[in-house]
Amino acid sequence: MSRKTLKKCLVDMLEDLSEQNFKKFCAQLQDRREEPRVRRNRVEGKNFLDITDVLVSTFTEEGAVRVATEILRQIDCNREAEELGETCTLCFPAGVSAGPIMVGEGKHLSQNIFHCLHAGA
Repeated sequence: MSRKTLKKCLVDMLEDLSEQNFKKFCAQLQDRREEPRVRRNRVEGKNFLDITDVLVSTFTEEGAVRVATEILRQIDCNREAEELGETCTLCFPAGVSAGPIMVGEGKHLSQNIFHCLHAGA
């Protein structure tokens, strides 16, 4: 049985953003002050698949989910941030721990205790 990857969770989330929110997400990603930083040329003019690759190659899959969740909250996409946290928590392969993903005010779910199996599996 195959599992949904964190990268696939990120792709799905970015694909579902409106064009305006996707642009805000990209702008906030390149404006991050924390290291590692993402250069403008890695973000400008890119589609959701390219941005997913940038996130994963810069922050690793686990870190990319945390960064994406933070950015979504910063651009007031709180519902999307919560959905990403919940989806990725359920889809994270067992035995890998990347720390909690915040899914609401003061709430988090442990990433390493659930399996995500495709529907019907």
